Amino acid sequence: MPYYNVGVVKNATKEALVNLEMVDGKALVKVYVTSTYNNCVITLKANDTVLHEEVLNLSPK
Repeated sequence: MPYYNVGVVKNATKEALVNLEMVDGKALVKVYVTSTYNNCVITLKANDTVLHEEVLNLSPK
């Protein structure tokens, strides 16, 4: 399966799979998409506080 490296999926749609894990006290976010998506905004929040935000071009390759 092409999304094997995502690990245990925590949330999914037909377009994307997302996994969030804590590793050594830090958040590790893994995303797999089924098509190319440019300028995707990945936001990690706790309650209403933005902890990290990044804009990425995502592709299943």
